Amino acid sequence: MKQTKNIILVASLMSTLVLTGCASNDELIAQQKNQTEQISALESKVGTLESKVNTLETELQSQKDTDSEIYQTVRKLDAEQNELKAQAQKQVDEAVMYYTIKQDDTLYSIAREQGIALEDLLQLNPQIDNPKRLLIGDVINTK
Repeated sequence: MKQTKNIILVASLMSTLVLTGCASNDELIAQQKNQTEQISALESKVGTLESKVNTLETELQSQKDTDSEIYQTVRKLDAEQNELKAQAQKQVDEAVMYYTIKQDDTLYSIAREQGIALEDLLQLNPQIDNPKRLLIGDVINTK
């Protein structure tokens, strides 16, 4: 009887261990399934983020191309502006080279206005016979 009792006790322990092992396996399977679902969700998020990164990289490259085009256009416009400034300055310089005599002008007042010496103004204009008699509308050299 003692042996039967021991056998029943051993069988009972074995079945408890087996059931415990089964429960543990079920829990492990459930955990693995849960972890697999989490991994799938994370992989999906990573895929979404990679897609967003690719989109942002494409947009960034597009912006760089646009910026490069704008920079080249600005450089071209700057060069054109400098050329126009040079042309304008040349026209101003040429315009300043000549002066049209007006009423009440004297060679002294013209020289002072143009920032040159009276003697230099006379040398630039050898056609002036009488410095005291200027004719309105005559054009003289100032440079």
